Amino acid sequence: EGESPTASPHSSATDDLHHSDRYQTFLRVRANRQTRLNARIGKMKRRKQDEGQVCPLCNRPLAGSEQEMSRHVEHCLSKREGSCMAEDDAVDIEHENNNRFEEYEWCGQKRIRATTLLEG
Repeated sequence: EGESPTASPHSSATDDLHHSDRYQTFLRVRANRQTRLNARIGKMKRRKQDEGQVCPLCNRPLAGSEQEMSRHVEHCLSKREGSCMAEDDAVDIEHENNNRFEEYEWCGQKRIRATTLLEG
């Protein structure tokens, strides 16, 4: 009379075994994930200490001030893009409908400088 109809000793042991297997799988997956994350973090730390800053275009180590590093990257960009980096070759100020806007040519396209469209 005191027992519930669904609880039997056999099903309880099977459920415990099933939960134990799932828990073991969970622990194994969690340990593998931690191992991968720690390996990635360690690799990133080693790379930064060994190489310092690296140019994203030519992968050469960068040294000097931020301005010198920026100059190097701009130089690599200009070599990569060719003549498209001559950004402000032709800058004109036009009057159209009493609005002043600055027009420039970049990579063979005429463009309007967005900041000149703002009032103020």
